[in-house]
Amino acid sequence: MVLAIDIGNTSVTVGGFAGDELRFAQRLTTDAEKGQTGYEAELRTLLQQNGCAAEMEGVVVSSVVPQAECCLVPALQAVTGTRPLVVTPDLDLGLEIKGYDTASLGRDRMVDAVAALHFYQPPIALFDLGTATTLSVLDEQGRFCGGAIAAGVQMGLCALHTRTAQLPEIQLSKPASVVGNNTEECLRSGAVIGAAALVDGFSKRVEQELGCPVRTVVTGGAARWVLPWCQREVAHREHLLLEGLYLIYQRCVIN
Repeated sequence: MVLAIDIGNTSVTVGGFAGDELRFAQRLTTDAEKGQTGYEAELRTLLQQNGCAAEMEGVVVSSVVPQAECCLVPALQAVTGTRPLVVTPDLDLGLEIKGYDTASLGRDRMVDAVAALHFYQPPIALFDLGTATTLSVLDEQGRFCGGAIAAGVQMGLCALHTRTAQLPEIQLSKPASVVGNNTEECLRSGAVIGAAALVDGFSKRVEQELGCPVRTVVTGGAARWVLPWCQREVAHREHLLLEGLYLIYQRCVIN
């Protein structure tokens, strides 16, 4: 089995691939204060829960949280007996980057792009609705040419609660309608349907900028709330990042 690990700002997602099949996907909390020992304990429990042997064929990691990466990579090596392959711009990912500073490009966006190009025909407007909402644009030649970054759906709700005097903290859930009839429903509509409008609107503007239709692809934890409100055809792939990590492992290690 190959473990694919995405170290995100809120969660660490662990996926187990047997062949090309994703057998499980499970989340841990991102918290560098756990240290290597804490993550080792959590990883051992997670693997036992999913019926995995201690030793793995391989491990591949993408991270946007350096502090957590410093704890998790050695923890993974200790638990699995395998040195993890860590995604960096120096790896041959098979992804051409056009006019973007690779040193500042999030590893998650690179991995998402690799997977999107495997499953879909470019040009692509790729949205990852996670802690942040990211847009990555792949042109007709499949080149990564930039995008946009906005606050994530849940982050926006938290900011409204913490930076205002009277707006309550609410949980992310399905809005009743576009026009809310109380403060909570207005917040829910603004967050969820606002994100759907962002997907629709940015996709249209990307098409205008590229001068051709694009395939809109959406992934990320908030996608299940947002997708029902999108007005354009959208391809949803829940575990796109894990799939991208496995494709990178195959390219860099197996092939």
